[in-house]
Amino acid sequence: MPGGIDPHVHMAHPFMTPDGKTLYTQGPDRVGMAALYGATTTLIDFAYATGDRSVQKGIEARDEQFAPKSCCDWAYHLMLSSEPPHHAVCRAGGGHPGRLIRPSKSSPPTSGRNATGRMVDFGDIWEAFKVLAKEGGLGVIHAEDKRHRHAHVAKLIREGRVGFENLAEVHNALSRI
Repeated sequence: MPGGIDPHVHMAHPFMTPDGKTLYTQGPDRVGMAALYGATTTLIDFAYATGDRSVQKGIEARDEQFAPKSCCDWAYHLMLSSEPPHHAVCRAGGGHPGRLIRPSKSSPPTSGRNATGRMVDFGDIWEAFKVLAKEGGLGVIHAEDKRHRHAHVAKLIREGRVGFENLAEVHNALSRI
């Protein structure tokens, strides 16, 4: 019987704490060992396509991190950032057909077209999904309100409750759009 597949991991992924400090999650070497210990043999992480980085370049950048270090199999969801070049982002994929898209809110960002740099406008989502449908790709929406989630993370940090057992308080029904 083959091992398990974890379809959503963030390895060597930067995240910002409420005080503005940037930390990184463990990389494919450590996460891969932990996964194999629990009989998970395949991890699906993220490759990032941005306005200045094509899908292929995003995959190549992640492969450089994974190939020499991962002790198990891996694949990627391709994450689109704001203002994606639809024709380039959605076509090439190197065997990674999924695209994760973060929708923007209907309220305007605090500065610039997209203050987060990671959320895609609904019009851009529509265009990307049309290309994905034509190319046989799969689009996935990450539908969670970042502001709500960050408020709960900050609250738990203030209370000193930063263990995994408190995760459900952060990712709750109210954080979904």
